[in-house]
Amino acid sequence: MWIIRITLCFFVFWTTINLSAQENYTLLNRAAEIFQKEKREIKNYRVRQEVISKIKEPSGMVIEKRIQAGYFQSPEEFIFVCKEIEVNGIKQILTKPLIERSSKTEIDWLTREGMASHSFQTLSTDSKIVKYLVSPSKIQSGYFRGQLWLSPQTARIVKILKEPIIKKREMMKYSLELSFEKEFAYQMPTQTLLTAVYQVNNRITEVQIEANFADYKFNQDLSQELPK
Repeated sequence: MWIIRITLCFFVFWTTINLSAQENYTLLNRAAEIFQKEKREIKNYRVRQEVISKIKEPSGMVIEKRIQAGYFQSPEEFIFVCKEIEVNGIKQILTKPLIERSSKTEIDWLTREGMASHSFQTLSTDSKIVKYLVSPSKIQSGYFRGQLWLSPQTARIVKILKEPIIKKREMMKYSLELSFEKEFAYQMPTQTLLTAVYQVNNRITEVQIEANFADYKFNQDLSQELPK
C-alpha cells in the first residue's frame, strides 16, 4: 500500500510540474505574439525623457540631468533632442538643442530571431509575475542574458534585467533594468536604470544612468518635429 501511495504522490508531483511548465511555455509564446504584433504596428513614436547621470571618478562625482525628447522611427532609428542640461545643480546655456542619433543593434528576446536564439527557463511563478532566466545560444556582440518578467494575466512585459554576453575589455560591470507599466497602448519602458563600472589605466569610473519616460505618442506625423 505504501508503495502505491508513494507512486501516486510522485505522479501528482510531476504532473503538476509538467502542467506548470506547459502553462509558462504557452505564456511565453503569447507574449512573443503580442510583442511581434506591436513591433509591426509601431511606425514611430515620441516620448519625453528625464535622464539623470551620476559619474563617480577618483576626482569626484558629477551629476548631470537632461530633459529631452526621444524619437523612434521604424525599423531601428533613434533621435534624441536635448533641450535642457543641468550639471551639479547648475543649468547650462544651450544656444541650440543637442541632437544625438543612434540605431539599435541588440536582439530583442521576444522577436522571432530572439526566441530562436535564446533559451527561456522558468525561475519562479506566482499570480502576478512569471520570471524567466534568458540565455543566448550565440556568443557574440548584440546578445544579452538576464531575466524576463511577464504578467500571467496579460502576457505583457513587467520587467527586463539584462547584461551583455560580451563586454568590452575596460568594462568591469554593465547591467540594465527596464521597468514597464500596464496602461500604455504599447509595451514601452517607463524607467530604465543602467549601472556600469569601467577601468581604464587603473582608473575606475562608476556610472549610473536613470531615465524616466512619459507622454508616449505613437504613430504621429513627426515631420515638423524631427531635426533636419
